[in-house]
Amino acid sequence: MKNKYYLFLFSVSYLFLFTISNADSYQATFTPRISVSEEYTDNHFLTDDNKEHEYITNTSIGFTAEVLGRSNGMSISYDPSYSWHDRYSDNDVWSHRAAFDCWIGISRNTRLEINDTFLHTEEPVTEIEDFTEVDTTIRRNRQTYCRNSSGVELGHQFGESDSISLGFVYSFLKNDDSTIEDNERYNPSMNLTYWVVPHNWGLELNGSYTRGEFDVSNDFDNWVGSLRLIKGFTRHFDIFVQYNHTYMDYIQGIANNYHVYNP
Repeated sequence: MKNKYYLFLFSVSYLFLFTISNADSYQATFTPRISVSEEYTDNHFLTDDNKEHEYITNTSIGFTAEVLGRSNGMSISYDPSYSWHDRYSDNDVWSHRAAFDCWIGISRNTRLEINDTFLHTEEPVTEIEDFTEVDTTIRRNRQTYCRNSSGVELGHQFGESDSISLGFVYSFLKNDDSTIEDNERYNPSMNLTYWVVPHNWGLELNGSYTRGEFDVSNDFDNWVGSLRLIKGFTRHFDIFVQYNHTYMDYIQGIANNYHVYNP
């Protein structure tokens, strides 16, 4: 499935480049970057006992390339890096970070967005916030792992402040560490904003479903929905009442299903 998804991303990229190359005007930019940093840790192997200190030199060279048109755009960034360890050279390792974002104006009020974020590293903590919900275990070592999150969203504006969007995100986590579970998640979503009385009374409806699949732990179905009633007073001031509901359904095992009622 992953190979088919990347083939889909490549096909969309090719279609976008073909479309924008025939447009009246576009702007292309290329931004290279390079960095060198030094890290010191007093517990390199993340253990409770026999703590070892280490100096790590990190070097990275990368780029961001963008092509921007009137209603279309695409951005690709890639940052490979290499880490040298002073005392434990067997842990020298390559890391890879990449991101892809493409948006296509299908019509004046309809837009398609496709994105992908990839990380391959042994760092126990990263700055990529997109993956915070994929990990379920605190890392206690520096074994390599791979994360990826791919998404597509179709948005349409059908009024001055009225819009609807449909989205889907597929993410996975793969670990060299056998104590941390691999997992995959499938997440369709829908968002609707509609002003029944323009600038006076409005509704926001949001819903999402997540299917989580794990090697050992319970697979689950997670349903999340919210409804917001908005009272507008001025262009920049409104008051709303909102209700959120979450239902967690574990497919098997002894874990208890639960509801969360959140007005």
